[in-house]
Amino acid sequence: MAENESLDIGKPGGQGWKLVLDAIKKHKSPSEVGKHIARKLPKALSKAFQDFVENGVSFHDFLANRNDKEALTRLVQKCRSHTYANLFAEVTAISSGRSDMELIVSFQQAIIERVGDQIKHEVLGMEWESLPDLRKLLREALDCVQPDLEWIANKLAEEPRWKPRVKPRRGRNKAKELKDLLGVSLLGGK
Repeated sequence: MAENESLDIGKPGGQGWKLVLDAIKKHKSPSEVGKHIARKLPKALSKAFQDFVENGVSFHDFLANRNDKEALTRLVQKCRSHTYANLFAEVTAISSGRSDMELIVSFQQAIIERVGDQIKHEVLGMEWESLPDLRKLLREALDCVQPDLEWIANKLAEEPRWKPRVKPRRGRNKAKELKDLLGVSLLGGK
């Protein structure tokens, strides 16, 4: 069985978050850090949901039982206390009265914050001297990905069995880009 998706950047399942860590180590802009988060988060969610399904639970089950603490606990146990399942249960416990979309946005924010806490411990005193500056960068990066979080949350609220993916970017015309590339000679001329 493949390694579970992890929120621990030091474990094999959390290695994909290393790109976010590296961007922060290199003092990249909030938008650059946000781009890495926007690419990793849907992949992480998709992998975690796949891990859930391998244990006989779907994300739909989690949403359907969000107001039943005992049922939610059983689902987390059935998922072998998967870190994402535990975090969803934690977020659900403090998100009473919120819509599915608001809950899913909060869940995604909690994922990013959990990874951000690990990154803080990793870089403070080495690549970063100022905790307030690092917190500011992470807060601004989270602001940059907010539209992506809302897009994913909206899709999952509408169809909880949807497989999260990276949000398509407007203004990009892949067909035109391919056509332009095909018109360029490998020898340098058109």
